[in-house]
Amino acid sequence: MLCTYCGGDNTSAYLVCALCGRPRLITPPTGGNATATRTQATATRPMTTATVPPITPFQRPAPVVPTPAAAAGAPNFARDATRYMCAAVQLDSALSRRILAGTVEQPLRAVASSPGVDLATVVKYAVAARRRQRVTDILLLLFLPLWPVFGLGLLLGWLVVALERFRTSYRVLAPKLRRSVFDPDQAPEPASDHMRRRIADLAARDRGNVTVYPDYEPFLGFGGQEKEWSFVADVSKPAMGETIRRFTVAEVHDHVAGAIKALNLPGVTVDDRLFAAGDDLLNGSMPAVAPELLPDPLSAPRQQVGRDVIRRQWDTPQDRARPYLALRITGWSGELVMTMFVRFVQYRDEQLYVEADYRLLGPLRKDYHSVDDLREYPTFRQVGRIVAATLPITIIRQIRSPFVVVAELFRPMTLRSALRRDRREITEERTFNYGATIAPREEAMDKRYHRYFQVADKEHYLKIIERRVLDSLEQFLDAHGIDASDVRERQTMILNYGLMATGSSQIKADNMAVGLNAKATAMMSKVAGGGKG
Repeated sequence: MLCTYCGGDNTSAYLVCALCGRPRLITPPTGGNATATRTQATATRPMTTATVPPITPFQRPAPVVPTPAAAAGAPNFARDATRYMCAAVQLDSALSRRILAGTVEQPLRAVASSPGVDLATVVKYAVAARRRQRVTDILLLLFLPLWPVFGLGLLLGWLVVALERFRTSYRVLAPKLRRSVFDPDQAPEPASDHMRRRIADLAARDRGNVTVYPDYEPFLGFGGQEKEWSFVADVSKPAMGETIRRFTVAEVHDHVAGAIKALNLPGVTVDDRLFAAGDDLLNGSMPAVAPELLPDPLSAPRQQVGRDVIRRQWDTPQDRARPYLALRITGWSGELVMTMFVRFVQYRDEQLYVEADYRLLGPLRKDYHSVDDLREYPTFRQVGRIVAATLPITIIRQIRSPFVVVAELFRPMTLRSALRRDRREITEERTFNYGATIAPREEAMDKRYHRYFQVADKEHYLKIIERRVLDSLEQFLDAHGIDASDVRERQTMILNYGLMATGSSQIKADNMAVGLNAKATAMMSKVAGGGKG
């Protein structure tokens, strides 16, 4: 089979060209001859064979792994969110298993971002917790047959779980994870060199600027959707008495990003992020970015790319890999993270398409905050709380113990089998999905707010970013002599989003103004629904 870059002849199952050393580029499903594909690939990433030393067939190039120094910006972790996550994997054995199964046990898949959380520290605590939790699960399984004997199995299991929780609380949580003593650098280091290298790799990927998602939802790891909007502005109409000065998407992007940075608000970060589907990296549907993200098909995709790669995607809006400007505000020590993803697309200097998607990571589950209730040394009251809280946990864990223990017993065999299957999907079937399988921060998120002011601050964050983006966009068009009336109209609709009256509802206000250029007068206004069809 001919190499799509240099034309070198290789076997039909080759992964790396024996002549030029480039990874195999799969021909897109639409077909086409080798010459046309080779021409397209060369135009995308020009390279001459003289600059690349030849390597032997089937020899994989050294994997390119981003290092923390190469990641975009310095790590921006919140202490409380990180330590609550560390407490979570100590207290919740099911969560610990899920996080480890979706991160360290997936060497060929990407890692979902965990905004505000030091993922490496969390994984270290999860690895340490699993060693202790396995012993408890085995004992629970051994005591399970004794349930019919006057509930003896349950009582013994309750004792085991209570002792484990007591040991966890006063050997780990109280001395290491309370607010006054928490230090990420003191996280327990795994005994295995392989595990230490794997966790360092996870940390680098978590700090990257690329999200490789597995299925429908691209914004994996950033929480649930709070709001979305989009509009198209006519940029071919000059303002009165002005001459239009043309612009590029890069100029719009940089202007809006600069306006957000100029707010100088604590907890605000501005960066670019690229989103790519994990099942599109091998099928040839993303020829512009796939070689950048996947230099070695038998390794996990890169999650840190240069800004030039993202900027190139601004000019190819039809490509499947989508770049977004990520505007993030972190509050409540990392327990409230609002991210606004903005994308600009320009069509033939006539129309500017703007879309925005708001994502919210809410507070971590209330149970994980129990670390704040612990004292340095136990009291009778706290021991009583631990014993009472572990009864329902014991029932659930003991019922699950047969499945958990069997899964742990066969885990090495299962992981080897899964790795062989993944490699087969890569080398033979070309159907492997590199997308992240779990978002750790989302897994630990509560379904409810803990404080009223968290709800108020969420609205506060949303409106601050939203107003600044729309204002800066209007200012940009004005500065380029373009009639910004389209943006002003959309701004009124977006900022007033949520004001409605239906059925027999009523809205009363001393001042009310609706619509563009409307004015409010100091009188009682009333909007009432008739309640009749």
